[in-house]
Amino acid sequence: MKDIAKILEKKYDVQIDLDIRKGYPALFNDEKVTQKNVLNAKKYLGEENVVELPIRMTAEDFSYFANEVPSCFYRIGVGNPRAKHNYGLHTSKFNIEEDSLKIGMGLMAYLAISS
Repeated sequence: MKDIAKILEKKYDVQIDLDIRKGYPALFNDEKVTQKNVLNAKKYLGEENVVELPIRMTAEDFSYFANEVPSCFYRIGVGNPRAKHNYGLHTSKFNIEEDSLKIGMGLMAYLAISS
C-alpha cells in the first residue's frame, strides 16, 4: 500500500498521508447493558431463542463504539437450518432467511424502547 501511495503521489502530483493501524480494539460488552438486553431479548424472542455464545477472537469495528459508550454487541441468526438455501454468512451463496430481518429489526426496536 505504501508503494502504491508513492506511485500515485508522483503520478498525480499529490501528497498522500497513509495511516495503517494494526487491528481493532478489544470489544467488551457493558455488564449492566448486556444483562438488561438479555432479559428483554428473552421477553421479545422467548427464553429458548436467546443463547449465550462463547467468547470469540474476531475483528469487529463495533468495538470503537463500545469503547466510547456502554454497549452490548449481540448476534442474531439469519439462516434456516431446515432450508435448502442455508449457506454461511460470508459466502457467495448466502441467502438470508427474510423473516430474520423482521425479527432482528423488531428486537432492535424493542431493546431501544425497553432501555
